Amino acid sequence: AKTICWTSFPVVFVAKELQFIDASVEHEFFLSCDVLTKAAYCLLLSAGNIRVLDVHRDEEVADIERLTKMQRDFFYNITHELRMPLNSVIGFNTLAVESGELTDVTDGFIKNSITSAEALLGLINQVLDYAKFNRKGA
Repeated sequence: AKTICWTSFPVVFVAKELQFIDASVEHEFFLSCDVLTKAAYCLLLSAGNIRVLDVHRDEEVADIERLTKMQRDFFYNITHELRMPLNSVIGFNTLAVESGELTDVTDGFIKNSITSAEALLGLINQVLDYAKFNRKGA
């Protein structure tokens, strides 16, 4: 029994009405048109899926860029916020040592405090330099 394929019926009907095909090849023409129609449908579905994937990828890239910028800004801001009070600690401790009014024990404690604060400031400056470098590179 010959079956009529729903996807190709309009094409075959018009071709038959315009006498492009006759009854002897009608069934084969139905099958050929059906295969081509289904292939075109599959291609359209694939193209739609690819577009959806592209949109999702673009959204993910935008999210990653936004998060990276937030991270860079955080490092940049936090290092500035840490440097300001640390410079004050170093400055006031240096003034205390230079005043000459400290006992030897207190002078030693404050000098150790200055050394530690300067080491910490060095680390903070390295992080700040890294954040500045990444900010310019982005």
